[in-house]
Amino acid sequence: MEIMVKKGEWWSRKMMRRTPKGHFVVYVGEEMKRFVVPTLYLKDAGFQKLLEQAAEEYGFHSPKGIVLPCHESVFLTIVLPLQHKTTLYIT
Repeated sequence: MEIMVKKGEWWSRKMMRRTPKGHFVVYVGEEMKRFVVPTLYLKDAGFQKLLEQAAEEYGFHSPKGIVLPCHESVFLTIVLPLQHKTTLYIT
C-alpha cells in the first residue's frame, strides 16, 4: 500500500481535483496545501480536535472549504499514525 502520494507521482492533477469516493478535502497551513483525506480519519480524536478548531475559527460555512488552522507539520503529526490504515493524498 502506498502511504503518501505526492502531486504527479501516481495521480494526475486533473484526477485528484475530483475527490475519490470515501475521501474529502482539507486545506492546511499558510500555503493552504490541499490534502485529500479518507473519511476514516473522522473517527480519530486528534483529527476531530482539528475540525473543532476549524469550526471555532472559520465557522461551518467557509467558502474555502475545510480549512484547518494549524501548521502543516502539526497536521502531519496527527495523520501520519493513521496512514497504516489507508492512503493520504497531497495534491
